[in-house]
Amino acid sequence: MPAFVVGAPRSGRASKGHTAVGPFGDARHRRGRRRRTHPPADEVVVAGPFDGAYGSWNLTAADVRGVQTYRWALLACAAATAAGVAGGLASVDPHALDAAAAVATASLGVAFWTIHVYLKPAHNLLKGLWVVGTVGGGVLGAATWAHGGLLAATASTPALLLGWGWLFVGATGLFFKEALCFGRPEAVGLAVGLPLLTGGHFMSGVAGGEAAGLGATLPDWEAPAAVAWAALFVFFAARKVWGQEVVADLGDKSVFAMLDERAAAAAKERGE
Repeated sequence: MPAFVVGAPRSGRASKGHTAVGPFGDARHRRGRRRRTHPPADEVVVAGPFDGAYGSWNLTAADVRGVQTYRWALLACAAATAAGVAGGLASVDPHALDAAAAVATASLGVAFWTIHVYLKPAHNLLKGLWVVGTVGGGVLGAATWAHGGLLAATASTPALLLGWGWLFVGATGLFFKEALCFGRPEAVGLAVGLPLLTGGHFMSGVAGGEAAGLGATLPDWEAPAAVAWAALFVFFAARKVWGQEVVADLGDKSVFAMLDERAAAAAKERGE
């Protein structure tokens, strides 16, 4: 079969510098086009379409990874919190409690960044609370390290919560979001219990004395309350990881798309 040559002479032979192609185009170009038709790994559809408020949408591999990251971050935060509470009651080295708090803080940050919230200002507020609380905790942790660390110092000086307690404010917001979206009793318990526990410690103060461990300085009611709350947190996070469909945490993607379109239109009107 004679080759079809772009700009070739009438003899049908491809001149130098020209590309010989078959009746359906160059084979290399066809292969390239076929490769480009495959979506990126993140955009591979794993389920759907789903009916949304503003149109249909699909669940992609990136969506699944984001939800799993959020849930495993919650579980890591819960595990670190439980370890810290247990260590405090067992009067372990106070610096080990600060290490557990650091793991919990980092995990909470990952959860804040990967949670799906329709309202962007609310999402940014969670991130901002995490940043303020983390910076404050880092500064106070460095200042109190020689005297037992941040948690030991906060146990005996509740006013230090003004510097890093914003982490608990953000976590309370996360639990309220979970309670409002899913109505699970453990989420309601966490959302109500955390401000009562931290606010109660801040308002009531402590018995006094040096902190050999947190259990030595907390009022009688705080130790069992902290144990119960930490256990509930672990149960909540484990149920998120192993007992809930991915699409539940993702929400309605058509709403996110609509909000993005509105934001883009508003920015265009402002000339941004």
